[in-house]
Amino acid sequence: MRFLTIRTNDGVDSITREELLDFTFDGEMFRLVDPTRGIRKPKELSSALSIMTTYRAEGSERPYEDEVGGDGFLR
Repeated sequence: MRFLTIRTNDGVDSITREELLDFTFDGEMFRLVDPTRGIRKPKELSSALSIMTTYRAEGSERPYEDEVGGDGFLR
C-alpha cells in the first residue's frame, strides 16, 4: 500500500496498469495486476489480490458495494 500511496500522491494522481507491473518486493519483481485480468491470485499469497476499480459516472449505481467480512477483511 505504501508503494501505491507514494506513486499516486496519496490517491490524488492516477496510476497506469503498466506502472502497477513495475513493483518489486524484497528485490524481486512482483506484479500487482495480471496484464489480462483485474483480480489476481499470486502463488505467493493465500488470497486473491485486487486493487483495480471501475469508473462509475456520478449518480449511477455501483455493480456491488465493498463490505467488511466477519474476519475483518474487505470483500
